[in-house]
Amino acid sequence: MTRLAEKRAAGDWSYRLLPRQESAISLAGLRRLDLTEFRARTLETIESDKLGRLELIDLFWSTTALDENSFKLFRPWLSSTDETKLNLAVSVLAEVPGNFALAHSNELLETLIAAERFGDDRLRKVIGHFVTRAHPLLQGGWEHDQSHVGMKAREQIEIALADPKQHPLMKRFYEEMKSSALAHVLPRLEEEDEEEF
Repeated sequence: MTRLAEKRAAGDWSYRLLPRQESAISLAGLRRLDLTEFRARTLETIESDKLGRLELIDLFWSTTALDENSFKLFRPWLSSTDETKLNLAVSVLAEVPGNFALAHSNELLETLIAAERFGDDRLRKVIGHFVTRAHPLLQGGWEHDQSHVGMKAREQIEIALADPKQHPLMKRFYEEMKSSALAHVLPRLEEEDEEEF
């Protein structure tokens, strides 16, 4: 990470923290405590190194699965009174492999509560960011797979909105997902259903 920062500061963009041709990172020699420290150090470096931030985020998620223990690493940023720390948490969480917004509702809610502390405008932007990142077209795969992902997301959103115990912030998020992100996928699906073969 130090070498990456030095190279970028010198204007050398050829050095890659994670070579793109590699498909796996071996951290088998690290003890569990070392890996926890490595993850914490990676997040510290993400905060301080703007030039290498995207690669560092890739590195972080290459070594981390989002669960209660790994989410604890984000709590200092989410509880901070510094809005830039919230922005960092949102940027890193938005890159969770898979669909953070639909797969990790407890963590999403905690993030939305943190955003709400900075006012409705910040909350609206954070919701918009996660809605955009959750769009089925960003989930990869072939076109027919994306349609399936869109339909599955729609079902999940409908179930969540029907839940009378749904937290108001989550309801707001799901309503935004329903009205904007899926609007681009569903009309096309309906057009395909009408075609005759």
